[in-house]
Amino acid sequence: MRSLFPSRGVFTLAASLLVTSSVSFAGPDATAAASKEQKPAVTDSQAAGVTAQAEDFISDAERQQVIAKALTEIEAKYVFPEVVKQQLPELRRRWTEGELTKQTKRSVLIRKMNADLSALFHDGHLFVAPPRPGMGGQHQSPAELDAYLRKQHYEIRRAEILAGNIGYLRLDLFAPYDLVGFRRALAEAMSFVADTDALILDLRNHHGGDVRSVALWVSYFTDQRVHLLDAFDRLTGQTTPSVTLSKLEGTRYGKDKPVYVLISRRTFSGGEEFAYDLQGMKRGTLVGETSAGAANNNMFIALSPQLVISVPYGHVTSSFTRSNWEQVGVKPDVKTDPKDALRVAQEQALQVLLQKATRREDKQALEQALSALRTQAPAS
Repeated sequence: MRSLFPSRGVFTLAASLLVTSSVSFAGPDATAAASKEQKPAVTDSQAAGVTAQAEDFISDAERQQVIAKALTEIEAKYVFPEVVKQQLPELRRRWTEGELTKQTKRSVLIRKMNADLSALFHDGHLFVAPPRPGMGGQHQSPAELDAYLRKQHYEIRRAEILAGNIGYLRLDLFAPYDLVGFRRALAEAMSFVADTDALILDLRNHHGGDVRSVALWVSYFTDQRVHLLDAFDRLTGQTTPSVTLSKLEGTRYGKDKPVYVLISRRTFSGGEEFAYDLQGMKRGTLVGETSAGAANNNMFIALSPQLVISVPYGHVTSSFTRSNWEQVGVKPDVKTDPKDALRVAQEQALQVLLQKATRREDKQALEQALSALRTQAPAS
């Protein structure tokens, strides 16, 4: 097994709180004096807890600002005005008359606001969250974003050659197309697997990204110009087509070799579109479980220095189905537990390659790889 990138742990964009604490060292006399005074010691964990509580506190002024601006942005930008007209009065009532008006914990405010948004709008792209790198809604230059994503190798997590000359790529994000580093990293990954006989694309933890980058990756799997979808923008009233690219920096995988796409309920937004596109083109076999069901295009808007809101402002229409995967998800061609999806895809790929093999030594190598795979214990 060859690997282009070293293995590393899964990086998540979920926001985390960084707490630092200081420790003072005192001599034995000072320790004895403190003991006589019988003052309770404050542990690092207690100090961290106090800091965390302070960070989680939200003032009345900030809470009012967050609620007011969130309501304004949803009313002005949410992609379906008819849904806004129907649901906004109830949302405003819940946020301005209920217990939310007295909430002093930012984390609880986020949870309750998102519960209301989910219950009324049923849109996975409509939510409130702390800002995080690459999210938007904050003052972050393209250079800063590129520097951040470069350290994550643009979330191209693994590129390997598996037994039987099967390529494997795991991608967790479609970084902005405008980032030259992302296009170069994707080109390197695709060139690395270009000479494999089959390819497995792992999107089980993919959390979306730039629609232009989706079209970029799809372009590696076709030799022709393909119209993928049309994106409607409520703010401009314009509809923009998404099509594959004629020129690529890396090596095309082509239109004939077997491709398998692993999906799960965590596959979100742009990751879903990629799977949906390949399925519509009849270019890939989807393996796993139905994806999250988030198809609308969204933008991030700052509500305060500590909070942003994601507001869907557009929707897409697939050129293959004249619909999309919003709320229904992308359905796999081969339904299986996501934990077993890689093994299932490998087995199918090996069987296909074995049927096509003509040389005796190739058949023996594929049979050995298939036998070894079947003796492996199922993923836990």
